[in-house]
Amino acid sequence: MEKGINFKKFRYNKLYKQYLVTQSAPNIFDVIYNLLGLHSTDYWTPYLSLFSRIGDYDPKTIFEAINTGKGLARINAFRSTNFVVHSDNLALILKALEGNYIRRTQNDSYIKTLGPEKIEEGVEQLCSLLETEGPLKTTEINKHLPSLKSIFRPVLFLAMARGLVIRASASHARSNLTSYALFKQWMPLVNLKQYSETEAIQNLTKKYISIFGPVTVEDIAWCFNFTKTLVRETIENISSDLEVFNIGEEQSIMTKQDYNRFFELDEDYNPEIFLLPYEDHFPKAYISRSWYLSEEMKIRLFPRNRRFYWPSDPVPEDPKVKGMNVSGELRPSIWLGHEIIGRWELEGTKDNYDIVWSLYRELKKDQLTELKGKIQDLEIFINERLLPIS
Repeated sequence: MEKGINFKKFRYNKLYKQYLVTQSAPNIFDVIYNLLGLHSTDYWTPYLSLFSRIGDYDPKTIFEAINTGKGLARINAFRSTNFVVHSDNLALILKALEGNYIRRTQNDSYIKTLGPEKIEEGVEQLCSLLETEGPLKTTEINKHLPSLKSIFRPVLFLAMARGLVIRASASHARSNLTSYALFKQWMPLVNLKQYSETEAIQNLTKKYISIFGPVTVEDIAWCFNFTKTLVRETIENISSDLEVFNIGEEQSIMTKQDYNRFFELDEDYNPEIFLLPYEDHFPKAYISRSWYLSEEMKIRLFPRNRRFYWPSDPVPEDPKVKGMNVSGELRPSIWLGHEIIGRWELEGTKDNYDIVWSLYRELKKDQLTELKGKIQDLEIFINERLLPIS
């Protein structure tokens, strides 16, 4: 690498690409498209992730787009978890990850015991039912197809992996009791055959590197559940678009376009405070997290039990439980620039929530004022915007 890396600037670059530094507010659908998707294990997380990036907006717009299949969809995507994705990214993501999901289903010991023919028959039955009666909730599907009840999960998983079935509507924004629809009926404008698997893997990898880079081979393998061999082969095939260099002893990868733009960024930037929700997609996109989270704080942000180090009642880690859940659930976090400096949580009832929070380092007076203002803004958004549609 010919040019020296300014670590402060390279971390700023990551935040800039995530809309986590002050810049002109983009269209909310463009944000979701540009970021490849928003993590949605908790169904409120996508709404809060957007708020962290663009400030106040009407979450009903996002809920209606997901709930009607007009522009957004909720699918199994990165790390085999739920994401809200833009319809224009659906074909790319599903084709790139399809093989992984199918192999995972076929290699399941329970399915091997049953025999693949039984699962294939279940997929055909499910698709036939949804074609005439869908969208349907799980309970409704089980009433129509009681023989499917014991194998419904693997049947549904395989049908969604193949792009045959998709999550459809739900009763409210935080409900995970979605209905299911035939993909071609719910998203009729999406052409799932526009990419070959190889094309999709290469394009998705390049997009991921562009959005999150610098990244490592291990980061990419972690995010997509790819083997490192596949990642290295893919990087080799798209190498003309990439810049590969070392940061310390670690090999890092960026797109050439991002690499060149990086050196044009302003040298001076003041770290901004922002709050990310539970399991936000950005920090979970990396398997190596030392650049944003110190060792001493891992146990507070990745606790074995979420009640450990709870901000309003900071019970320490149970000594009987060793270590921290470093690849598990990331609690809601407070950031100053590229570093996590605290944790926040929601307390309250279905009618009103308060944010409780803890800081793990001192802030300047103006930074503390900024943090309190952002906490107040987030409480207002949750109580006045999100709760009415949840």
